[in-house]
Amino acid sequence: MRKHSLFVIVPLLAFSSNLSSGCAPRAFEDAEALYAFVNSEEYAAVVHEERGGFRFTARYLPPDAMMVNHYRAYEEQCERVIADRSLSELDRTRSLNRLRREVERVRSGYEETWSFQLTIEPLNGRDLVYEFEGAALIGGYESWLQTLMFGLQAHLVLSNKTGTAPPMGYHMDRTFGTVQSRTFLISFARTGELEKFEEGAELVVGEFGLGTGSVTFRFEQLSDTVEYLL
Repeated sequence: MRKHSLFVIVPLLAFSSNLSSGCAPRAFEDAEALYAFVNSEEYAAVVHEERGGFRFTARYLPPDAMMVNHYRAYEEQCERVIADRSLSELDRTRSLNRLRREVERVRSGYEETWSFQLTIEPLNGRDLVYEFEGAALIGGYESWLQTLMFGLQAHLVLSNKTGTAPPMGYHMDRTFGTVQSRTFLISFARTGELEKFEEGAELVVGEFGLGTGSVTFRFEQLSDTVEYLL
């Protein structure tokens, strides 16, 4: 299914993000502000480069960034509880505490993973799902779409100096016909040899048909870059 291996040696591309060690996470009390920051140019935990007619962007998403939708719902629920005049102060406090415990429970699950957002954008203005013509895949469009939706995860790995791991979760967005890029949400188990990345980490995207070669995104340090204040 891949274009890479027939008599062609494709170079390894390596790009890096400098995350200063020991920096305290940026604190937010508003989910929308947290989301805007993580997706802004100011956010440091992002690596991007253009190569072979494609723009690759890898963005590290700490647990609180993964929790944005849950925090949005939490804020709305809290506002309804606070505005409910039928509640006594004791019932209101109990309700707010219950909402907080639930969002903390959900966040604890994200704290067990390393999550990244990978975006691949063709620079020729075409939709990535139609780049199968250059991928030399048997089966054409259908095989290429299957590669993007399900097969790309076989070409992903996260590593540090002590070990490597394949992804435990993988999802491609379904924005067909609305944007030319495709974004993939990738998660790795934060256990064993990959529990800590104090000396840096590498997210490797192997050659899967675009002809760009393996792309290695180097993160000098993975840490909780943002924090939501409950």
